[in-house]
Amino acid sequence: MRRGFAVLTSLVLLSPLAQPGCAAGSSLPSSDDAGLGTDAPLDSPSDATGSADGDGGPTEGGGVSAQHACGDWVSNYCSQLETCANFELVTVYGDKITCSSQLQRLCLDVLAAPNTGFTGDALEACLVKTKAEDCFSFLYGKPAPPECQIFGTTDNGKGCRYDSQCRSGYCKLSGSCGNCVMRGLTGSPCSAASDCDSNLMCAGNMTCQPPQDTGATCDMTRPCKQGLVCANGTCAAKIAMVGASCAGGLACDDSQGLYCDGGTMTCMSYGIPTQGQPCDPTTNRCFGYGACSMGTCVAASTDGTMCNAMQSIGCVPPDTCTAGTCTLFTANQCM
Repeated sequence: MRRGFAVLTSLVLLSPLAQPGCAAGSSLPSSDDAGLGTDAPLDSPSDATGSADGDGGPTEGGGVSAQHACGDWVSNYCSQLETCANFELVTVYGDKITCSSQLQRLCLDVLAAPNTGFTGDALEACLVKTKAEDCFSFLYGKPAPPECQIFGTTDNGKGCRYDSQCRSGYCKLSGSCGNCVMRGLTGSPCSAASDCDSNLMCAGNMTCQPPQDTGATCDMTRPCKQGLVCANGTCAAKIAMVGASCAGGLACDDSQGLYCDGGTMTCMSYGIPTQGQPCDPTTNRCFGYGACSMGTCVAASTDGTMCNAMQSIGCVPPDTCTAGTCTLFTANQCM
């Protein structure tokens, strides 16, 4: 789902990730790339804004520092997420402070990645455009604004982690790392919308095709615009109202915390149980990326703290569990 995070990793705009052990559909930062940051430790809300005292402003050369630009980006991203999809904020990060502290490291890695085209100034220019987006564009817009499409110097076929490292502007991931490739034009093979250039979507026949808008006919060769669903052959918006009918292929808006109840065929709200509370994977999403394990929510860990797959203790994105500790997988590990 989330374009917003995919920009950051691309700068990281967010892409859909499912909560471990819970219902699928949560959005998370992807590795496409965009940025976040501040010079001070992220110990408080003010620390995550990029306006902390110290040397977080212009660099000696006059440009905006990565720390400062990342602080601005993260603060805005987490605030937009709270406004446009608070359910996603709560079920992925728990709160804005955790959102900022987790994404800060990712943004700084994007701007420090080998061969990246991203700079603090470029990230600030992108931020001006993303701040002006409405919620649909923030969550689903494709392509990103031109100011957010950053190109690096890594040649096609070479290793990468973020889009902004590549001359082509696209790092096709396979696991945590990938290779720089060209995005597909109309008719090109694809496995995801990100494989396709501009606003093209990956159709049901696994080729890149022009998107159809609300009310247009959709099928295996005519995909709907990102954020819409194909219901009975017609592109339609997701339903964002509790109690509304979701019969006939209509979809409830999971970004707003809704799911289609199979018994009543109406949209219902997910419950959000916290650590130690009972949970049902079909009707609940655990708080802060927790896992619903054996009917109970198990809290996820943040950067630098313990994780254990056997005990269903995962990591809050974008961290992964490495040797029992939640850590960020960095761009240098892909080179």
